[in-house]
Amino acid sequence: MTDTQSTELTHEQHIERIKDGTHEQITVTEDGGCTLTLSEPLTLGTVKLTELRFRRAKMKDLRKAATGASDIETVATMISCLTGQASKVLDELDQDDFKLCAVIVGFLGQPRQRTGTSS
Repeated sequence: MTDTQSTELTHEQHIERIKDGTHEQITVTEDGGCTLTLSEPLTLGTVKLTELRFRRAKMKDLRKAATGASDIETVATMISCLTGQASKVLDELDQDDFKLCAVIVGFLGQPRQRTGTSS
């Protein structure tokens, strides 16, 4: 599947592929976060950014994002909080990569699947 085909998936299809480990650009990390391989890498001076690493959200991130004036601002704030990247860096994201970042924010907002038995 090409990057173009990947962006044509529905939000739910992206989530299912992340969960089952078959998404081409998004992988789940051991700590429950995600890594996105950018389809359009960002160049920051002499540094080329080819991926974004997302950590799981904390309450402070949700509060900060809740002050967004629009849905795009809310998602952009969450992306910045969860990746540690400055807004001016994220402003240069390709629109397809931004859409995948929004999918990750939605995925990380779901309860984690726990393994093992409860005591």
